[in-house]
Amino acid sequence: MEFIGRPLGNGYAVPVLSTAVKSRHRFILTRALIAETLPSLALATGVTTFLLIIRALFYLAELFVSRDVAPSSALRLLSLSV
Repeated sequence: MEFIGRPLGNGYAVPVLSTAVKSRHRFILTRALIAETLPSLALATGVTTFLLIIRALFYLAELFVSRDVAPSSALRLLSLSV
């Protein structure tokens, strides 16, 4: 930490951070915030995507079992829905 003395009425110097130190602190804070939020974002995105794909797969399973649709047609529907 760099100290630049500014005299006060009581004779003490006040520590003032230089702009380089401030930008370094901002970079460290930004990197820490990204490191904290990125795993949660990736997990939420993965779970949401998984649930959406599972819903489509259950729909395909219903087509296979109850309506006797050909697998090629069901896979084509899956590719069109995704």
